[in-house]
Amino acid sequence: MRIWPFCFIFSLMFAECSLMILEIDFVPGLKVEISTESDIEYLQISGLCMHSSLVVTRITEKVKDDEMLILVKLGLARKGYSGSFCYRVRLDENINIVKFGNEKAVIWTRDESVRF
Repeated sequence: MRIWPFCFIFSLMFAECSLMILEIDFVPGLKVEISTESDIEYLQISGLCMHSSLVVTRITEKVKDDEMLILVKLGLARKGYSGSFCYRVRLDENINIVKFGNEKAVIWTRDESVRF
């Protein structure tokens, strides 16, 4: 009897690793808002993942030069997680462009040429 199929299924069921990164095409109605508190700007993005069997497991941002990249990591559906997300992050003055997903879709620019 081969044991590797069982090990693979077990690892998928209990692993904390993400299966994929959410792309903008699977978030209809993505909402991007800017707010200011005590002269500090914040970016808030929210939406719903349209992958039926996947949930949001973690959201991270990466900053390089004047760009910020938001990555929404997905995993298999499980108790306590959902496909909806709301993420708020400080928007430093040097950030001029915010992108989303591995495809790096532009969702916000400081010069207002792109707004969701």
